[in-house]
Order: sequence, then C-alpha cells, then structure tokens
Amino acid sequence: MKKGYLKFEGRTYASTYEMIQSLLEQANEKIIRIDLGEVPNSPDERIFIKLWLLQIDRCGEEGIPMEVKARIGSVWSQFYRLEHQEDYIHPYLSKMLEQIQNDNKKNSG
Repeated sequence: MKKGYLKFEGRTYASTYEMIQSLLEQANEKIIRIDLGEVPNSPDERIFIKLWLLQIDRCGEEGIPMEVKARIGSVWSQFYRLEHQEDYIHPYLSKMLEQIQNDNKKNSG
C-alpha cells in the first residue's frame, strides 16, 4: 500500500488505503441516497459515484485487503444496478433504438 500524501478533489489523504476507504464511503452514501429517493437516479448524480470508483481503480490492488476488494466490487455492482434500472437507457443505446424504430416504420409503410 502506498504511503505519502495523496490529493483528490481538494482533500489530502495520508495513504492510499485512507483515500480508498473515504471514496468508498462517499460512493456508498450516494447510492443509499439514490435508493431512498433523496437524490434522483440520474446520470448527473451517478457520475460522482463512477468518478470515485474509477479513482479507486487507479490506485491499483497492491496491498489492499481482501475485504476492501470485496467492498469495492460490491459498490461497483450497486452502481451498475442503478445504471440499468428500468428508467435508465444509455444515450447511445437510446439513439440506436430510435434509429431502428424509424427504419422499421420506413420498411413497413
């Protein structure tokens, strides 16, 4: 595990482990707030979770305890669940579906 001072989003961390724990806590808290309906399940809200998780991934796995790796995986799973709930359609996929529907209308009419 790397030691030294790390900066992320204006906050200084004494170690990689401390930063990972903090970012996991923030991501988990945001997911809970979305699940409770306090915050909308929108791309603008989920982007924070994704950025925190990507920052954790950039830290690497060296020296991270197995229980923390499991928690990271769990938070990623919850993030994917939010992204794929019935109300959410990825913008690219939405555009493709619209194109297919338009093509079907042209071909059937």
